[in-house]
Amino acid sequence: LAIMVMVSSLVIACPCALGLATPTALVVGTGVGAKNGLLIKGIDALEMAHKCDTLVLDKTGTITSGKPRVSHMELLNCEVKEILAIASALESESNHPLASAIHKSWSNVTSQKFNVEDIRTIAGMGLVGKLDGQVVAIGNKELMDDVGVEITSEVSSNLDRASMKGVSIALVSQGARLLGWIEMSDRIRESSKLAVSKAKQMGLDVIMLTGDNKYSADSIANEVGIEKVVANIKPDQKAQEIKNLQEAGKIVAMLGDGINDAAALSQADVGLAMGAGSDIALDAADFVLVRNDLIDAVSSIDLGKATMRRIKTNLGWAFVYNLIGIPLAMGILLPSTGMLLPPAFAAAAMALSSVSVVGNSLVLRWWKPIQE
Repeated sequence: LAIMVMVSSLVIACPCALGLATPTALVVGTGVGAKNGLLIKGIDALEMAHKCDTLVLDKTGTITSGKPRVSHMELLNCEVKEILAIASALESESNHPLASAIHKSWSNVTSQKFNVEDIRTIAGMGLVGKLDGQVVAIGNKELMDDVGVEITSEVSSNLDRASMKGVSIALVSQGARLLGWIEMSDRIRESSKLAVSKAKQMGLDVIMLTGDNKYSADSIANEVGIEKVVANIKPDQKAQEIKNLQEAGKIVAMLGDGINDAAALSQADVGLAMGAGSDIALDAADFVLVRNDLIDAVSSIDLGKATMRRIKTNLGWAFVYNLIGIPLAMGILLPSTGMLLPPAFAAAAMALSSVSVVGNSLVLRWWKPIQE
């Protein structure tokens, strides 16, 4: 009798179900994510996703389509061909979406090329180079101040009015002359408004983080329903903003697509990158969104929550089996009823607990991403 009790107890106490509870759910979760265009680099990221309470979004290429076009040019001391030729020459080594818009506009207007030398990128400001011994630059007001270009109060007022249209502005200068500026607009992704709405329904605090001007950022944010905006921020400051949120007790998921977002993606608890983003952003992220759709960022967090629900129910099943089975195997009913759980029945119960845990994990296969 003692041997039967011992064998039954050892068999039913085998922690197979407990050992399977977490890894089976995580493996199924990563598999179903890949099937739906969410490439997950590490199981840890899927576990962390369910804890996120803050979603930080870059603007260009994430909320917007990342395919801006030149909508207007303001000329001060030059012709259209000249400003576009200088701008395109400076942007020749840049892979930023705004650079592509300038190149396309230049190719539609002229074939004139300038040989700009010593092109340098000034982080968060723009690009500078040399043309015929003069410094040429394209970027924001700070860059114009840096290269010694004076902006009059009248021009500054005109720039502010242009910014209120919600466009991105690139000022172009040659020597000490401000040649004018190029205005570029970008279309908001069709799913962006829905994605922000779904994120809020999930209890996430949505924040826009962008290096673009405040007027442009606020215009896009208002259209998609984002209340919190941090604009005019340099690439190295993005990671610091993420760190500040974490120090305030937030669990942060960050979505970006460019080189400027790489440090912030690494700093975030969960980094998400658009599949068409830069290589360094893809390398820094935990999730890669193959469909390049903002709503997939929300789906990634939803998948993390769904996976964690499976893990918790798996553990619940395993504990219930042990709480009921082990006392029975040890003979708790023997004195009163004469019943004893035979080793064969204990083995069947142990196997059934493992099967139930695996089956519960496989329910995740029917998970679907949030639809537009």
